[in-house]
Amino acid sequence: MIRLSSRAALRLQLGARALSSAPALDADVIVCGAGVAGVSCAYQLSTKHGLSVLLVDERPPLSYTSSMSTECYRNFWADSEPMTRFMNRSIELLEARAAESGNAFAMNKRGYAFLTKRPEQAEAHVAAARLGESIGIGGARIHRGAGHGVRAADVAALGPGADVDGIDVFLGAEAIEEYLPGGWLDPGIVSLMLVRRCGWMNAQQMGAYLLEQARETGRVETLTPAAVTAVSGGGGGGGGADGLAREATVVELSVPGEAATRQLRCGAFVNAAGPFAANVSRMLGPSAVDLRLSSEVHSKVVMKDELRAVPCEEAPMLIWDDEVTLPWTEEEQEMLAAMGPDERRLLGALPPGVHLRPYPGATNSMLMLWEYAHLHQTVSDPPQETPDFLAHLYPEMVVRGMSEMIPAMGGYLEAMPSAPYVDGGYYTKTPDNMPMIGPAVAAGGADAAVPNAFVCAGLSGYGVMAANGAGELLADHVAGAPLPPYAHAFRPERWADAEYVRKVEAGEIGGLQI
Repeated sequence: MIRLSSRAALRLQLGARALSSAPALDADVIVCGAGVAGVSCAYQLSTKHGLSVLLVDERPPLSYTSSMSTECYRNFWADSEPMTRFMNRSIELLEARAAESGNAFAMNKRGYAFLTKRPEQAEAHVAAARLGESIGIGGARIHRGAGHGVRAADVAALGPGADVDGIDVFLGAEAIEEYLPGGWLDPGIVSLMLVRRCGWMNAQQMGAYLLEQARETGRVETLTPAAVTAVSGGGGGGGGADGLAREATVVELSVPGEAATRQLRCGAFVNAAGPFAANVSRMLGPSAVDLRLSSEVHSKVVMKDELRAVPCEEAPMLIWDDEVTLPWTEEEQEMLAAMGPDERRLLGALPPGVHLRPYPGATNSMLMLWEYAHLHQTVSDPPQETPDFLAHLYPEMVVRGMSEMIPAMGGYLEAMPSAPYVDGGYYTKTPDNMPMIGPAVAAGGADAAVPNAFVCAGLSGYGVMAANGAGELLADHVAGAPLPPYAHAFRPERWADAEYVRKVEAGEIGGLQI
């Protein structure tokens, strides 16, 4: 078991009383959840603050929802300045990890491209670029016609250390064709908005690199499989300075094959349990903050592009910004109408958001998703182990949606490629779609059952891209370090503020989901 490091011992004092006079801790911090968020928390706690960490999970590290990611990142969050600043910092940390590892996780900077056939949405692209410039996304560059010199092939060749930012808006067929040549996009597209500080990576390798580096400090260990069954305070002296409480926390664990539960002591407890975070929070007693978490089914399709509908060697992430009416035959419409309400909803106009990116894990393959497909499902708390996917309809539904943007995709309506692969997990989110990072008990809760508990949860569909920034922010909370300006926006107790709740319900505050 992890014992307190000499550096951490200096941190954990009870006033004039030295830590050595108190019972030894099993770890400075116990983190419940070894997904990408929990691993990043352990990395930051150990490397930045010199604290010992025990990662606990019922599953292997970086499995479950973390292993089902779309693996992308973006600093585009519409009008949300806190999310923009937060994600800029997280991407900065990603870039640093890529540089020091020789880009072990294949991070690229291909960008996100939003496309539309609607003139009013083209105007919205221009407005979004100019707003983004004011809140930290970078410069707004509006291109009308050819001659701008921005080409997707050149963008795809950029390494992860390339200094890119801002938004390029290509207005009209000539401007769009110069950026993405070949005539494979629908000729009716009038605007393409390219957000530059975006791309994708190998999320598993990124998480594995963080875990490896954390373990190499000698201050991080994992205990899996093991389930947290109870958390309580009052475990005797064991905390003090730098944000760690003066009373140790006792974490009860159930380990398969062991008849009795284990009782471990730590200076702080971190809830990074992803879709199970609300369940873990209830263990903290009545002073626990209301996390307001709910989960949605997330699913993606990986499919070989046998028709070469998309130039996978250079394409960015492609996001359709228009409503979609799926092209069903009359016979198919009758079949869907007879199947039930979930299928009948596919006959009308459907919301924007279907998107696609090249999938380098398989030659000339694409990764596609449309979160709308599963929004009708209600997810229990805690969720069932495996989500229910519309596996019989989802690949075809996504391909049909993409065909409005990329006409050649319509060729798959006659015959889908062999064995498109469907998997996914959960997006666990808050009503404002912003993370919960900070103290897990109510402000002023010194008498709370577990006063030294923290949470890093609600990372929705952006867990991989946010993990580095979220882990750093969580670690700074635990260590009592100075916090960045955006930290206030993610404070877990924000749901006790009636005016804040009103603004969220009115749509005045929120993080963009795509």
